[in-house]
Amino acid sequence: MRSAWLFKKLGKAAPLQLCVVTTDQAMKTKKEALKKFVAAYAEAKNILMTDDQIWPELAKEVNLKGDEEVGLLKKNLQVSYVQTWNKGFIDNELKLNYEIADLQKGVKFIPDKIPEGFFSFSVYNK
Repeated sequence: MRSAWLFKKLGKAAPLQLCVVTTDQAMKTKKEALKKFVAAYAEAKNILMTDDQIWPELAKEVNLKGDEEVGLLKKNLQVSYVQTWNKGFIDNELKLNYEIADLQKGVKFIPDKIPEGFFSFSVYNK
């Protein structure tokens, strides 16, 4: 898990919070199922971005009450949802991860080079 202080030190917003990981074999044999999963996630994200009525219910689930707390939950969570998944976003995400790795010298959790094709647009193209 990434530490909030690293982002603050870099002057950056928190990066990608969710990612779908699969194997090459699953991409070949279960591509339609993966597309449906990603579409369902995108639909849920869009509801969270556009439907203000969902937030009071979500706030109750984490024991938050009142309009101010509901508003803070919405404000703090909505920024975590990726709105555009494209090469520019991926390049920025990789750059941020390398910067974080540099700040955590001695903790090797990111390879020196991300393999070409590591990220795919084949099940989500937006």
